[in-house]
Amino acid sequence: MKFVATEEIAAPVEDVWAAVTDFDAFEARASQRVSLERRPPGPASLGTVWDGQAEVMGTSRDVEMRLSELKAPHVIAMTGKSDGLNLLANAQLEVLGPRRTRLTVTTAAEGNSLGARLVLQPLKLAKKTLLQRYRGYVANFARRIEKGSRRA
Repeated sequence: MKFVATEEIAAPVEDVWAAVTDFDAFEARASQRVSLERRPPGPASLGTVWDGQAEVMGTSRDVEMRLSELKAPHVIAMTGKSDGLNLLANAQLEVLGPRRTRLTVTTAAEGNSLGARLVLQPLKLAKKTLLQRYRGYVANFARRIEKGSRRA
């Protein structure tokens, strides 16, 4: 299952990159829903791992995400796994002008076992609703970046 959202942001690529790579803010938002631990502690860099537990379909699941690609200011990618699922999260930034950036966020999950594929099945049935919600999150993130960029 794959979700893709694209937003054009009225902010320079440097401001968007700073927001996309603000791992402390990401952890603070995520910790409201899941428990997270960064390894090793300290600033995130290529190879940094986040271990956590998330509630998925009424079951607590262990999740591990690794920062696998970091090419400033254009690409950041994380790969991970959770109970037979392979996970991918990717953000690409494209400069459209001095104060305009296109952000494309992709998230994918693929089951590599029967149990994992069964976990994904109900999500596939709700994909349209989930995709709308996903695009809404990315749009809200883009608007927050624009507001912060205007203050700078």
